[in-house]
Amino acid sequence: MQLLKWHGQLILLNFLMFMSWRPCRGLNVPNYGSTYRANPTRRSGAFTSVRDPAYYDEYESTRPKPLSEDQRRSKLTAISNPDFYFPPDPEADLAEANEPEPVFERQKSREPAAAGSFSYNAKDKNGPSHWYRVDARCGGRYQSPILLNTSSAQLVSRKRPLRLDGQTNLPQTILLQNDGHSAKFTYNWRNGDRPVLRGGPLKTKYLFDQFHFHWGVNSTVGSEHVYDYQRYPMEIHLVFYNGLYESFQDAREQVDGIAVVGLFYEIYQHSVDEQLNTWTRFLRNVVTPDSEYTIPFIDTFPLYEVIGDVEWPYFSYEGSLTTPPCLETVTWIVATKPLLVTEKEMRQFRRLQSPTGQMVNNYRPVQKLNHRRNFAMGSQRIVGAGYYLHCVLVFTAACGLVGVRGDFSYEDPDRWAETDPDCGGMRQSPIDIVRSAATLPSLEHAAPLLLEGGSRKPVSISVTNNGHTAQYTFTWATTIERPALVGGPLPFGAPYVFEQMHFHWGADNGRGSEHTFDGMAYPAEVHFVFFKLEYGTFEQAINHPDGLAVLGVVYEIGGDKVKPGAKWARPLPKIRTAGTTYTLEDGEVFSLSSVAGSDWLRYYSYAGSLTTPPCSESVTWIVRNGAYPIAQKDLDELRNLRDSNDQPLVDNFRPVQPLNGHYPQEYEQLWGMRTAHPNDISNDVIDSNGGHTKAPSWSYSLRDPIGPPNWPIVAPACGGNFQSPINIVTSSANVVNRKVQLEIVGLTNLPLSISAENEGYSVKFTPQWTFRTRPMMRGGPLKTVYFFEQMHFHWGPNSTQGSEHTLDGRRFPLELHLVFYNGLYSSFDKAKSEVDGLAVVGFLYEVIPSSSSFSINSWSNFLPQVRQPKSTLEIPFTRVFTLMNVIGTMGWSYYSYEGSLTTPPCLETVNWIVSTKRLAVTEQEMNRLRSLIGTNGAPIMLNYRPTQPQNTRRVFYY
Repeated sequence: MQLLKWHGQLILLNFLMFMSWRPCRGLNVPNYGSTYRANPTRRSGAFTSVRDPAYYDEYESTRPKPLSEDQRRSKLTAISNPDFYFPPDPEADLAEANEPEPVFERQKSREPAAAGSFSYNAKDKNGPSHWYRVDARCGGRYQSPILLNTSSAQLVSRKRPLRLDGQTNLPQTILLQNDGHSAKFTYNWRNGDRPVLRGGPLKTKYLFDQFHFHWGVNSTVGSEHVYDYQRYPMEIHLVFYNGLYESFQDAREQVDGIAVVGLFYEIYQHSVDEQLNTWTRFLRNVVTPDSEYTIPFIDTFPLYEVIGDVEWPYFSYEGSLTTPPCLETVTWIVATKPLLVTEKEMRQFRRLQSPTGQMVNNYRPVQKLNHRRNFAMGSQRIVGAGYYLHCVLVFTAACGLVGVRGDFSYEDPDRWAETDPDCGGMRQSPIDIVRSAATLPSLEHAAPLLLEGGSRKPVSISVTNNGHTAQYTFTWATTIERPALVGGPLPFGAPYVFEQMHFHWGADNGRGSEHTFDGMAYPAEVHFVFFKLEYGTFEQAINHPDGLAVLGVVYEIGGDKVKPGAKWARPLPKIRTAGTTYTLEDGEVFSLSSVAGSDWLRYYSYAGSLTTPPCSESVTWIVRNGAYPIAQKDLDELRNLRDSNDQPLVDNFRPVQPLNGHYPQEYEQLWGMRTAHPNDISNDVIDSNGGHTKAPSWSYSLRDPIGPPNWPIVAPACGGNFQSPINIVTSSANVVNRKVQLEIVGLTNLPLSISAENEGYSVKFTPQWTFRTRPMMRGGPLKTVYFFEQMHFHWGPNSTQGSEHTLDGRRFPLELHLVFYNGLYSSFDKAKSEVDGLAVVGFLYEVIPSSSSFSINSWSNFLPQVRQPKSTLEIPFTRVFTLMNVIGTMGWSYYSYEGSLTTPPCLETVNWIVSTKRLAVTEQEMNRLRSLIGTNGAPIMLNYRPTQPQNTRRVFYY
């Protein structure tokens, strides 16, 4: 009997000890300084809490780190303790909406699983469905990855911007590892250089640790997260740890320890074998499992080269590591804008080996969402609700550009100002354009309005019925291919790039356009929306008074000659229901010019606003003078669309707004009554010999709409990140001690003849060579032999400016460029578009004082004979000169960097070598250069491009 009594007491004691390890079920702990005990009565999901100091002392000795209600609920669940693990219930999600809030349990630490103890093979005993056997935490209720579903995500409209500071910083080295499961890049940083992630859903700063990849056996699978039921061929994970902890290892066990940024990759369809991501070339060094390769400083690359700008919309949710030990300590940020990868690069990933064979399909299946919420963050300042959630996530720029909000109606536009004060501003749009009241523009805006790329077709077009209009969002192969707008009423030197177009129309042919002319409305109006390139995105541009430009064209019903079935109208039957989207591809796509023509010589312009909430007064309006024909059937297709209430989508125009003293400017008289502007690229000019030449498509004048700031419009590559020339800061150049000597073989070789040409913007000397006499350059930074092609010059109006490159900010009066092409290619023309195609040697000149009466350079003697633009001179063999006559002997030190041609097309295919050796030029020779006549009929006084940003490039000193 006594034995039974002791046995009963022992059972009771064990029960009490067990309960002491389960403190505060349902506990709500608001901070680290005080604890609360839950009242047993719970109503409507809320706890009544009382302070108990005695309980606090008892709890402090055993409690885990406390959590607030704002922190994730996934950290201290019962399954976190492997001693009390139960496999997840497959039916748990069915009753998820009615389940109580999850309870907090004491988390028992355990050793992480061995790196090689899990497998991605579904048939393996340690495959993904059995990872909970490897580590019990892999059976948790808050695991990753998940299905990211647009329709169920919660929209976050008020948010802090997500920032990644230091993404252009260069590490000392990069350790690339094949760990048997993935390819991992771990950066080794100097103190203070480690990139920092902050903002968005993060409460503190997170420090970058490494990135790795997940991919599939083919391009239909590979990503871990699934976006609206679509898998991508690859997903990159950038891993960050909380800066409150010393290292990733310390942070990963903490409730707020890790943040991971995931980005999808999609296949670049326009080139199978192109190398888009230069860092993939290092993968060949880690093909075998457990191999590693240290990328030296000279070859390192910043995060910016991997992921670009952090400006994408994204999902965020609380989850876990996607490999054992599957710790539920991760704040996930998954971008919806994919990066690009080629099939060639994917093959490099698939060549990697794991311990069991080819490393492919290294992704975990999606896990249950359970109680978690995933949040959607768009990048726009003001976003809508309801079905606009889809707009935010997928068509972010388009939604923001129109300024669409889900809570406004065209039935009561006078009340828009109640929710959006800007809608009651003094510069609202649209307006009634009274032709007789229009003013003339100032002379500073006398340049022509240029729409570059209006006839260019995109890769695809997404057509969306967003409940307010039909909106067309264009996708380009590269961002620099976007059509651009410059000149006319737009601010000097600032191109505007195209984002999207949309329509406004009426229920009948007597109304529909937003703008009216002399009180007359038209049946429809199209808007082409542009934003100022220097602001980066529409969302940033909308906050500036000069941020946006919109081209408006009104339509009138055309006659029998206007055939129905315009390409822009063909997808309309497929998007009749609000919230639907249809994508045009291949032969279905169209250009801007095909929608409303390309004539922009006659128009009205004024400073106005968006015509829908938020009505931001940041728009330069350009409304064509005259209507464009539209087929009645195409207009009827617009009227067949349905709004969000399933009613006919018609009369989606805002009434005209008061002018408030701001009259539009008329550009019709300027171009209808005067001669064409000499820089209008559609206008031919007459050279001094009386012949017609095509007007230049670019110029060196900073005040010209086709001058250097706007070269990216003429040639998109001119807006790249590796442009030339640059300012060489000598103190920050990387010294190369172990080097191969640079040499030019054939310095003294004489050509058969030399062709001297005035190109209209410079003077060029191109020698003709006999077999094997062409000079070649090798060594130094060059990997192969380069052959000499031609030389030309850049100069300025005086001795303080003229060179393209500058040294420590100093510009020289003249710069010589010796152009070479890679011997792997048969000619300069074939080499110039290749990534290693060209090498250019630059020499800077100093002017000899008091030298106006003589010359010392043999090339200068031929300048007077090519004074007229486009004139040429064939220098015979008896008067030719060698490269030795131009630059002297070799043996000088130099700077080297990767750059571009310094004139359009600005191809980024040049290995630049800028010599420290100064050459001499006389004042007489400089005057001869400045007396050459350009294509515009004026002397060529300045033909150098301003220096470009160095960005992430390094300059080496040899």
